[in-house]
Amino acid sequence: MQSGAYAGRVVRHAVEGRAKQPKPFKYWDLGSAAYISRGRAVVKVGPLHLSGTIGWLAWLFVHLAFLTGFRSRLGAVLSWSVAFATSSRRERAFTMSDVDAPAGPGFGQKTPPPPP
Repeated sequence: MQSGAYAGRVVRHAVEGRAKQPKPFKYWDLGSAAYISRGRAVVKVGPLHLSGTIGWLAWLFVHLAFLTGFRSRLGAVLSWSVAFATSSRRERAFTMSDVDAPAGPGFGQKTPPPPP
């Protein structure tokens, strides 16, 4: 997102014919957040580390804060509320036991030794 905003400024300055270009791009680490399971997440922003339910609430806030527009935020809150209240989700995680994995080297089977 940061590099996209920077690229937009560079293009705008070029289109407007400004002689002075923006300063070189510098990435600013905003931290990280990961959803773990129902009502659980981890969030790290600078020295602040949150986990569990508090981390999940922070994760929800961070994601809503980066959405643009009231309709997007409202849609996300409604969708998350229904998913949380009904324990139903459209997204599913698949594990190797759920799918037929191809046989052969690199797929859990040992490579047979070369013939003598």
